[in-house]
Amino acid sequence: MFYQVGPSSLMALVFVAISTIVTSYALNRIVSLQKFKLLFTEQRNRLTSEFINHIRIIRLNGWETVLIDKIIQARNEELDYLAATGHLNHSFSAWVMMSSPRIQAVLIFAMYVYTGNLLTLTIAFSTFTIFTTMS
Repeated sequence: MFYQVGPSSLMALVFVAISTIVTSYALNRIVSLQKFKLLFTEQRNRLTSEFINHIRIIRLNGWETVLIDKIIQARNEELDYLAATGHLNHSFSAWVMMSSPRIQAVLIFAMYVYTGNLLTLTIAFSTFTIFTTMS
């Protein structure tokens, strides 16, 4: 690709470097959300096992609704973090997988034209073919 568009192809490397930084930040955020979600999962599992282990005492004293409400509250908090992680993960992976190659191609062609070169169909299609093959 360097032979087709020259130094303008280095814009792809710049974009890869920037997207790597953004990727590492987003993945660190996803991992931290998943770790925080595990706290709610452990709390819900602890409440559920406590409920099951002491079911006779709970039924005798009529505490079912109180403990079930606590379990439901823990599950709702867990689902909130699960949804946040899922949305972040889905939107991020869609951005990286779908738009990243197109953005790189646009940046390469924009830099090629910005440096004063004439972008012809021959150069555009051959560069885009090489770029698609590499992706």
